[in-house]
Amino acid sequence: MYIKAQGTVDAIQKAFHVQIDNYNFNDTVHRSNKADPSVDNPAGGNIAAISGMDDLGFQPLVVRSDPEGNAFPAIPMGQFRPGGVFFIG
Repeated sequence: MYIKAQGTVDAIQKAFHVQIDNYNFNDTVHRSNKADPSVDNPAGGNIAAISGMDDLGFQPLVVRSDPEGNAFPAIPMGQFRPGGVFFIG
């Protein structure tokens, strides 16, 4: 199950017990949580991940390449198949 939540910085800080600060990264100011989020509700034990508290977006650190060193083309998220996103080629 996927649940999307939105709110002000203050509401997110209170709901997930985090402090969201501004950080300078590569000469650009970004917003991110200072520590890992948590949920005090018993349902919190069923949460696998909480993401999106920063404004950096997803930045892959690894680019796969073929044996000749050519990068594999990007695959749109909607086209991923089980077992395919990490085991291409």
